[in-house]
Amino acid sequence: MSDTTARRGVGRTAAAFMATMALVAAMLAASSSLRTASAADPVATTTTLTVNPDGTGTILVTAEGATPTTNYVDMWVDSTWQRAYALTAGSATFALGTQSLGDHRITARYRADATTQASQASILWTAPGTIAYPTTTKLTLNPDGTGNILVTAEGGATPTNLVDLWVDSTWQ
Repeated sequence: MSDTTARRGVGRTAAAFMATMALVAAMLAASSSLRTASAADPVATTTTLTVNPDGTGTILVTAEGATPTTNYVDMWVDSTWQRAYALTAGSATFALGTQSLGDHRITARYRADATTQASQASILWTAPGTIAYPTTTKLTLNPDGTGNILVTAEGGATPTNLVDLWVDSTWQ
């Protein structure tokens, strides 16, 4: 086989390869648009969380053009999962039960399904019996970098929360 014949064969092979790749790309594009047109995208949801002072409350999940009725909402107190609540017409009621005194992050997370997307709501809730007193924080810093932090509360209460110390935007 001559050098010219070999070059023609390579040229034909490269052209055939390029034509095949163009055909594959066109088929993938058509397949993707068909798949998008034939399957409905899950709709966005909005989760609303209401917690009463006594720890009872309501979770409401809404979606544009749909009512999420068949899925569950997971309830978290701080970073601890509590339980899953079944929705009825997009709503569920709950009771947090006894929680330790102080502030708690309450989060409701709606689980996604084939027709709706996941969503969540989170609020800060103070457990019953917790009394918030105004506090004053005094920082005394010595030249050698040591020091003292004194937190006092009005009404004679003893502060028990942790104190975060930051120096030049860095947590210590």
